[in-house]
Amino acid sequence: MQKKLKIFIPIIIICVCVLVEALISSFPYFAFVAGRRGESSEHFFGSCEKISDNSSKCSVYFEPTVLNSVSFSVRPCGQSEGGFFTEVKIYASTESDPNSFREVTAKKIGIDIYLQRKTVYIAPEYKSSGILLEFSDMRNEFEVYDITVNPEYIFNMNYLRLAFLIAASMLMYCVKEYRQFFRSFRFRNVAIITAVVCAFGSALFSGICATADGANQIDYSNGIDILKQNPYVQQFDAFEKGQLYLDIEPDPALEELENPYDPYSRSETHSLWDRAYKDGKYYSYFGTAPIFTVYYPHYFVTGKLPAESTVTAIFALIVSVFLPLAVMLLSRLINSSISPWFASLTAFGALGASMVYLLQRGYSPFYYFASISALAFASATVFWGLLACLCRKKAFRILSFVASGISFALCIHSRLNTAFSLGIVIATALIAYFVKSLKSRNIKDFVTNTIAFCVPVGIGIVLAMWYNYARFSNPFDFGTAYQLTVADTSEYTISLSGLFPMLYHYFFRQFQLTAEFPFFNIDVDPIIDSGKYIYTDSNIGIFAMPFMLAIFLSYYVFRSKSVSKQRKAILASALASLLITAFVDTCLGGIIFRYTADITLVGVLASAGIIFQLYSICVCENRLETKGLIVKASSALCTANVIVTAFSMLMLNGNLRYYLPSIYEFLRNFVMFWK
Repeated sequence: MQKKLKIFIPIIIICVCVLVEALISSFPYFAFVAGRRGESSEHFFGSCEKISDNSSKCSVYFEPTVLNSVSFSVRPCGQSEGGFFTEVKIYASTESDPNSFREVTAKKIGIDIYLQRKTVYIAPEYKSSGILLEFSDMRNEFEVYDITVNPEYIFNMNYLRLAFLIAASMLMYCVKEYRQFFRSFRFRNVAIITAVVCAFGSALFSGICATADGANQIDYSNGIDILKQNPYVQQFDAFEKGQLYLDIEPDPALEELENPYDPYSRSETHSLWDRAYKDGKYYSYFGTAPIFTVYYPHYFVTGKLPAESTVTAIFALIVSVFLPLAVMLLSRLINSSISPWFASLTAFGALGASMVYLLQRGYSPFYYFASISALAFASATVFWGLLACLCRKKAFRILSFVASGISFALCIHSRLNTAFSLGIVIATALIAYFVKSLKSRNIKDFVTNTIAFCVPVGIGIVLAMWYNYARFSNPFDFGTAYQLTVADTSEYTISLSGLFPMLYHYFFRQFQLTAEFPFFNIDVDPIIDSGKYIYTDSNIGIFAMPFMLAIFLSYYVFRSKSVSKQRKAILASALASLLITAFVDTCLGGIIFRYTADITLVGVLASAGIIFQLYSICVCENRLETKGLIVKASSALCTANVIVTAFSMLMLNGNLRYYLPSIYEFLRNFVMFWK
């Protein structure tokens, strides 16, 4: 009888979810309309009011009534492009003076290419005989149609939210009811499921991001204006023409300047922004890995060059597959008894904390190619390296180390700073491996495996040095000292003045919390009185991601006697690499979240390693209650990080590209049922 009744539980869950969604969807009615029905009044019906920089306000008057909401339709004017946002503030006249207005509410709205209806609710109860609509932060002219005071409320369920409620409820039910079934999953199966879910989420997010540029390919074969292209396309063009310098003729006046790298000195000349300039030629100082791994393959297959959103989508997909798998392999390396589902949840937290989705939305996108491609190849480096460590077959282990070495070489050719932070950890791991091999008298395997990894890395380093020497006559010169940018970067030096700014901006800087969806914001917090110019832009520190807080538990790993000295040394080197890389970045680069991404990979791996190692300590010492606490606390951190990541992915400012307004508002309505 009990088994027969269980058949109805899913039906009951679905019915309850429908009821909950109906109540959520009806919230605006009960909160703003019910019991406050003033007289409805239509204005500008069939006609419009043009909103421009010179005229951003429109007002309407009506018989005195209680306000509960205002609706209006908007669309761009004439040839204006859609896809921008504006904020509308609604002012209502006071009951005593119809010409005196006070602000009653405000809301950010999106304006798309087609006519859209917007509704703004008003609370608390306010009796008025006139309203004033003021629009700000406009990017284009638009028209306002059919302003209606107190429009008729139309009930409409959000079916995406309903589907989410049903899916989440059914998942919790299944996990609880079929716990033994999920426990029977092998590590390999859970790893595949994790990778597929992460890849699907990345592809979906990439599709949304592609709305920023339409994923339009570049028809290179028919000739393009190379001056208007990003430096990767310009360098691709240079390679196609058999040269290293860009095929763009600099202004001869630059040669006459005493210091062309001083932005004030060259203010009267025309120069190509943020390129390297030396001996009368322009060069790109950006790494070449994206060109050879994405641009050339895409060109050979399609005959066209990829859109910027396509490039970031490819690298984001690589991160979304290799980083979670690397975290799961790390759990097996530390302790094979760790639950694969716990490792999977940790992998989700690590992926979000890597900031890959913020990098994917960088504006202008090409600036973020270096960081996201370096993150992709660094993730692949760790994955193949850990896989090699777990391999029993010698041939497959050697191939994995070769793949790891190739990935690290590509990381170097993407962004040296990211490779530097990971390289410190790799060097320590190799030393620890050497010591272990000496003790076990297994030097032969150490030499074989090290050669398999180091040969591709060495080839990559030699190629980088040759490339530098061919361009700048110095194998160690990457061209950053010749940048035509906001400051003379040749004057940047390592200085202790960058220590405290580094600690704040790279580690402890938090999101700004706002009342406007998606409730998170990043902004510029300039460094002043540092004694020299330090480039600062919108940024967050790694501890803004809850998952990274596990780093503070490293103390318990270091004090544990059950953890080997080799593992402690690797963890210590990881923590040291975070500080060293952040300090170098602050002094020689500045502050922006794409620089913070130089340390996120090592940060998430250190955090995951600490979580898994604490779990292992509890298992070794038979501390079951503490082990349960570790699992619950870590799961809470990972879940919190997934939530923070989800909302931060939707931010609209801070060097982030805009979505299509219709997508943004659809997602906002999914969350903000109360507004």
